[in-house]
Amino acid sequence: MCSQYILFLLFFSAINLYAESPEAPQNSRIRIFVTVVCPEEPVKAEVKSYYTRELRKLGDIDVTDEDYNAELDCIVLPVTLVKGGKFLGYTLSVTVETKRKSIEAQDAVDLSKMDENDRLAFIRYVIPIMTLEYFSAYLATKDDLEEHVAQNVAEIDGHDYFKRLRKTLLQHVAKASTQPGP
Repeated sequence: MCSQYILFLLFFSAINLYAESPEAPQNSRIRIFVTVVCPEEPVKAEVKSYYTRELRKLGDIDVTDEDYNAELDCIVLPVTLVKGGKFLGYTLSVTVETKRKSIEAQDAVDLSKMDENDRLAFIRYVIPIMTLEYFSAYLATKDDLEEHVAQNVAEIDGHDYFKRLRKTLLQHVAKASTQPGP
């Protein structure tokens, strides 16, 4: 009776460890880290809020500060005429980088067969490799910043890399759900 109890505990402990391991994602949602750099703090907060809201509207995206697989960086700079100093608006430079290749690298290696030190080194140094997937730059007035951000997010969403990332994440989730735990 005692040995059955021990086997029962070991079985559920293994399932719990597998579910919490980095190679077993909980879902196929894209997790994005959003950063905005701007010398004007109110504009910085406003633009970050616009990007966060528009990305969440897509339905399968979580904006997060940790454990993300894509990063959106936006640099917002005020633009003024050299002669006369007339304020024209803001230039926005937007890049998106993904960890798509890191997911593929993780799929290529069976982490359960690595010893603890090798697995931790792989997770720390191989998986965080970022790939530039998207770049855009545009000029917007203060009044149409929100509209430009919405158009930019729609353009990003329609880009091939988002389609590839979604497909890779879904394949990763399907693969993880069909593999037995360690």
